[in-house]
Amino acid sequence: MMFLGGFLIGFIIGIDVIAVIACVMAAGDTPVKHGKWLNFYGNYTTAECDVCGECFEVTFEGESNKMLFDAFRQSYRYCPTCGAKMDGGENNGT
Repeated sequence: MMFLGGFLIGFIIGIDVIAVIACVMAAGDTPVKHGKWLNFYGNYTTAECDVCGECFEVTFEGESNKMLFDAFRQSYRYCPTCGAKMDGGENNGT
């Protein structure tokens, strides 16, 4: 839908660009949550996000061990549920 030689299309595209910029700027103001993976049961089978409390199974079959738990922690540097950066807790990243 063109109006006055593309004025309407340019206006709509301009509004879309402004909306995208506003969203990016708002996202930049969001504070980063910092957390760490906790050994939920104490036997290295389940990792818990200390920010949101969501638990994740580390081993599905076989025996659990610290090596698999550490591999999970290295692989998941952000919590898939709440997005917390798993860098050791509240005071990190400052």
